[in-house]
Amino acid sequence: MLIYWILWAGALAMVMATATWMEYNAIERRINGANGFVLLMAGIACAATLPLGGAIAWYALGFAPALKVTLVTAAGLGTVFCLALYGLSAYAGRRG
Repeated sequence: MLIYWILWAGALAMVMATATWMEYNAIERRINGANGFVLLMAGIACAATLPLGGAIAWYALGFAPALKVTLVTAAGLGTVFCLALYGLSAYAGRRG
């Protein structure tokens, strides 16, 4: 089950990293559409995988471990999303 969680978390991290990179480059190049929409959509898409990932973990391990895995993944995703949003907002403020 650990390999499953690593793959799931890695895929979510890759999606969030790509969205953050896209927003960062839009801010860097002063593109008018750098408004965080790509990051928001990536966050929503990643959050949408939580029920499916929890269901697969529930089938494989049972309810309690699935709940733990899903909650840890959701907390990590929320933390990454908030840090990316805060960091990009601060960077955009410095860029003026």
